Amino acid sequence: PDTVVPDTVVPDTAVPQTASPATAAVASTPAPALPFVAQAAPEGRSAVALEAWLDAHLRGEASAPPPKAIRVDPLREAPGPVAEPGADEAPADEAAPPLVTLADYAAVKVRIWDDGLPLLEALAERDIAEATWREHEHRQASELAEELREGRSQQAIEVRRAIREARAARAVAEEAGLMDLEAYAALRVALETLDVELEGRQRLAEEGLTVEAWEAQRDGWTKRVRQDRGARRRLDRALTAARRAHKRGRAAAP
Repeated sequence: PDTVVPDTVVPDTAVPQTASPATAAVASTPAPALPFVAQAAPEGRSAVALEAWLDAHLRGEASAPPPKAIRVDPLREAPGPVAEPGADEAPADEAAPPLVTLADYAAVKVRIWDDGLPLLEALAERDIAEATWREHEHRQASELAEELREGRSQQAIEVRRAIREARAARAVAEEAGLMDLEAYAALRVALETLDVELEGRQRLAEEGLTVEAWEAQRDGWTKRVRQDRGARRRLDRALTAARRAHKRGRAAAP
């Protein structure tokens, strides 16, 4: 009968250092770095270079791929386990949903480019975490660079169109001379709680507004929130806060 040889656990230190030629070649060849995605180290440098290239590309000022110094973050982009053949696989043409909507991305860019707003402040207006924004830019840079290599520009065109639309929405608000968001919300709540039209006119007069001017404000903000989901969320929060403040004021009144 065949002799059964028991399994033996060999410590790592006992494994010989020799390897087959194929294995040695693989071990000695460094893994190719994936371009166009920021690397965690050196901290901050790759992210700055990536943002600079993206801004220049979206402004139409760059036609080359991102700097070669930008590499994939090996911790974030490490490959997962290999799936078994025939396992549940997503269709090849099914793209992952964006971390930041195109409208929000365009609005943040406009706030930074046109208004000089710091990134973190622009992101706070849209309730976007900085890490989410950075990752979105990493992915977008990779996709835009792939377009360049293939001689396409469809995604870049879409992003630039969204930025133009965001600027157009801002122009509408500026032409309407819209009030500050919080001030608009507070006045709207105050008018909602008044029972008599005359009281409403008096309240508007206290703010230096005529009925026609208030209607223009209301129409302008209605149009603004229809075009800008971020503005809608911020207005909803401002109205909620204003209604709570109004209730607290009435409860405290004698």
